[in-house]
Amino acid sequence: MFLYHLPIILSIVLLMGAQVNFFFNSVFDKSAKKHNRFIYFIIFGLLDYLYLVIPVSPIISLILPLLFVFSIAQSYTVEYKTKFTFSILYCVLTSLANFSSLYIFYTLDSVDFNFAPVNEQDQIANTKALLLGCMIMFAIIQIVRLVQT
Repeated sequence: MFLYHLPIILSIVLLMGAQVNFFFNSVFDKSAKKHNRFIYFIIFGLLDYLYLVIPVSPIISLILPLLFVFSIAQSYTVEYKTKFTFSILYCVLTSLANFSSLYIFYTLDSVDFNFAPVNEQDQIANTKALLLGCMIMFAIIQIVRLVQT
């Protein structure tokens, strides 16, 4: 993405950080939070920013989201297996939400999404799909919260 898209990218990083934090607060006990969580959020922000800005190979684009979600899971004092399981669950749910948003945009606008944006219109369409996917994910997190209680 171009440099003048920096405020949008940073907004998406903050939105995704709040969303991941909200998810883990829902599935883990709030008393399981570590006291010094700031470093985990910095790691999350850097990895998420790199994921959104730098085009990477398909293998790395599968591993990187799991890494930045797992970095937030590290800020909780729960078993390692539980952290890993819920990190994978979050990535799967987010993938489903993003695919749903792509499908919605495809059916409404008949837009063909290119995952390696060539021009500014492709970047705007991908950003819209990402933001809609985040909104869908907030609804999914609410459902997870209802099931959890």
